[in-house]
Amino acid sequence: MFAGAGELALRAAWTDAALAFAMTRAVGLLTAAFPRARLTLFDTEPAVLDAGSWTVCRTWVAS
Repeated sequence: MFAGAGELALRAAWTDAALAFAMTRAVGLLTAAFPRARLTLFDTEPAVLDAGSWTVCRTWVAS
C-alpha cells in the first residue's frame, strides 16, 4: 500500500455515494413528473395507467 491510500479510498467511497444519491433522486423526480411514461413500460391499459399515475402523485405529495 502507498501513503494516503485510506484517504483516497474514503474519498472514492463518498464520491460514489453522492453519485448514487444523485442518480436515484433524478429517477425519482422524473418518475414523479412523468408517471405515465414509466408506467407504459409495464402496461398500456388505461385503468392501470390512471391508477398508477394517481398512486405515484399521491406518494410524491405525501413524502
